[in-house]
Amino acid sequence: MRPFVAEHQALGREGAERFFMPPPRQKVLDMLAAGAPENTGTNPVRLLDYPE
Repeated sequence: MRPFVAEHQALGREGAERFFMPPPRQKVLDMLAAGAPENTGTNPVRLLDYPE
C-alpha cells in the first residue's frame, strides 16, 4: 500500500498548491490603497438604518 499512498499524497500536495492563492504582493496592496474611498475624495455608500 505504501507506493499507492505516497503517490496520492504527492497528488494532494500538488493540488493544494493550485488551490491556495499566494498572498498579495505589496504592489497590489498599494494599488488597492490608492483606489480606496478615503484617497479618491468619494464617500462610501451609507445605508439607512430602518427600524425592525
